Amino acid sequence: MFLWISGCQRDDLCGEANATTPRLIITFNDASNPEERKDATSLKVLGEGFDNAVPGLDRVTTDSIAIPLRSLSEETSYIFILNSEDTEEGAETGNIDTLRFTYSTNEIFLSRACGVVANYEGLGENIVDDADNWIQSVLILSTLVTDENETHVQIFH
Repeated sequence: MFLWISGCQRDDLCGEANATTPRLIITFNDASNPEERKDATSLKVLGEGFDNAVPGLDRVTTDSIAIPLRSLSEETSYIFILNSEDTEEGAETGNIDTLRFTYSTNEIFLSRACGVVANYEGLGENIVDDADNWIQSVLILSTLVTDENETHVQIFH
């Protein structure tokens, strides 16, 4: 008698639709006309404690961005620099605001081929007040971050 049991999965490339951990989608809106998008000019975004900008976010002019959240933490802080420039000595001269995002992480095992993705729940924010905040307010549109198909956060400036 021959008995064959197979518990293996195919090792093909991952074909799952949501096979990557989603980034946080942020749009920039006009504080005086909240329904209108407004470009953040010469925007530089740094993860707090890092010297280099988030890839693709070094002095760009845009009305929306996608940034990652830390999956092994319950908080991620970013430094948003509006009108970013360097002096001749290399010092930053833009308007610097720090924004902290809090959340809980929900790790989901998809398959051996796809691995694990993190989704985020209970998204909250806290802007660090300083003497010259360019970010006037922040609105959380979705406390769940499970995909990149919708705006999660609006920043008004």
